[in-house]
Amino acid sequence: VLERAPEFGEAGAGVAITVNGMVGLHALGVGDAVRTAGRRIRSAGFQDSRGRWLVRLPNLPAEREPTLWLSAVHRQRLHAALLNAAGRARLVTGATVTAVEPGQPGGPQARVTYRTEDGTHRIEADLVVAADGLRSTLRAALLPGVRPRYGGATSWRAVIEDPGRLRRGPSATLPAHRPAGRDHRQVRRPSARRLASATSQR
Repeated sequence: VLERAPEFGEAGAGVAITVNGMVGLHALGVGDAVRTAGRRIRSAGFQDSRGRWLVRLPNLPAEREPTLWLSAVHRQRLHAALLNAAGRARLVTGATVTAVEPGQPGGPQARVTYRTEDGTHRIEADLVVAADGLRSTLRAALLPGVRPRYGGATSWRAVIEDPGRLRRGPSATLPAHRPAGRDHRQVRRPSARRLASATSQR
């Protein structure tokens, strides 16, 4: 794992993980730890920028319809569970990836070049997973003519204590927005017993 930051940590807000995401986490052996660190919530549906319902999902128990349910967890707790499960994996902090050379099935492995305080390094791998953000080095290497484009939506996130909201029952609101609109909606997802993730989108 090549981490650009000088140390592992995540100061973000909450994240809602769908059932297929939890299946992947269980395959990695961290599904139970992530579920314990967060809270199970149900997706209520989708609203437009005025709060009118576009789709309302039925209120069914997870045993009957697991795809309606999400696992909400604070990003710090998610990262802590993944870091704790990393075990003997090689974790390199302060590493800036500078180049990626794709491999070939049945042929040469992919090669990743990265830079740290003590110089430039190169490693080989069967699979390279890029999680390097908006200005991805891997995307630029594989798709040199592709550039990210602003879609007209901005999001502000925060984590607040909201026990009153949680007592009214777990829920998640996932609103839809006009790309260039000025309307704001709030998304509130309980991510632990006494924490809720609040997202304001424009």
